[in-house]
Amino acid sequence: MARTGLPVNIVVSRSASNMLDGNSSSQRPDLVPGVSIIPAGGQTINQWWNIAAFAVPAKNTWGNSGRYIGRAPGFYEMNAALEKRFPVREHFNASFRAEAFNLLNHAILNAPSANISTAATFGKITGSSNPRKIQLMFRLEFGAARQLQNSAPLPLPEKRFPDT
Repeated sequence: MARTGLPVNIVVSRSASNMLDGNSSSQRPDLVPGVSIIPAGGQTINQWWNIAAFAVPAKNTWGNSGRYIGRAPGFYEMNAALEKRFPVREHFNASFRAEAFNLLNHAILNAPSANISTAATFGKITGSSNPRKIQLMFRLEFGAARQLQNSAPLPLPEKRFPDT
């Protein structure tokens, strides 16, 4: 399974007195013209976005950046399952199954911090999720299930046609 990064809304928090509507959180920052939001050296877990590309808007103005202009890291993972069924005795079957999720154990990074008001953590990825998981299953089947497989088919009803 693979997926590109999900959109992330880059925001700024400021004092309610700096806004006409008094809303102080989740406001959009200004984009600095000519500066890329991707760092010059490429994206790393310590700097996913370039903080120099954003600025706090002037008092009583809205920021000019769009919604969800950032992208979180994408991911891919490989899942696999194997199953083996074998007879034990006449009326017993056994089944063994192994499943692995994120088989290659690739890091699935969380979204970076997206508030430019917290410059120390802005653009930093501080966690990951979904490490490799392996689960095993053993199942023993007995009784009626095996008997039904070996029983003779039921006879079809005899067709009767009216006398003509």
